[in-house]
Amino acid sequence: MCEELDAALYNTVMPVKLSRLDFSGQTFVFPTKSMRQNAIFIPLLGEYQAQNAAMAINAAIILRENGYCITDEQIKNGLANVKWPGRFEVLHDFPKILVDGSHNEEGVEMLCTNLKQYFPQKKVIFIVGVLSDKAYKKMLMNILPIAKEIYTVTPRNPRALPACKLAKFFGEEGYPAVACDSIKLAIEVAQKGATEEDIICIFGSLYVIGEAKNVLKKLLPNLK
Repeated sequence: MCEELDAALYNTVMPVKLSRLDFSGQTFVFPTKSMRQNAIFIPLLGEYQAQNAAMAINAAIILRENGYCITDEQIKNGLANVKWPGRFEVLHDFPKILVDGSHNEEGVEMLCTNLKQYFPQKKVIFIVGVLSDKAYKKMLMNILPIAKEIYTVTPRNPRALPACKLAKFFGEEGYPAVACDSIKLAIEVAQKGATEEDIICIFGSLYVIGEAKNVLKKLLPNLK
């Protein structure tokens, strides 16, 4: 494709070294001689986000080398102020409540990797809703080893997989799930049984994430 477009191909994959990691974000060292200060902060969670940021930095450096006026400070400020709603987004503490729009196998694998990294040795209370045209069975197998409880919901979409059908799938895999009539009910039931040390993860279709965030705003006045 690059030959067809007479465009240069750049290999921008390079390792990044995390130097700080918490729920406000992460700081990583970007190995390049093109920036005077290569410690970069991003307010996003998940190691893959550092890799994404490194690729964006490389793109900015390439543009700079080709005549664009992009300063180190602009790069750092841009990354420090980036927002990605619905991607491993922590909305509440005690219990931790987070939302994630992962809706394919690779995305759910990464979600589980992040949960294990930020909450090692802990089981998770899941609330999940998916669309019926997704390969949901293979995708959702990833959460079973770390699931404490599972609540299923039906996204507000004509292509939604019914909560009862999703709960049946989990039951057939040996993990009983509770099908809920609404996202509001699922959140209320999950919260009622959760301790301050628990993690509630709401994930799946972005239709679920959007509705869940609206519900949480009404239920929890101190939402982040």
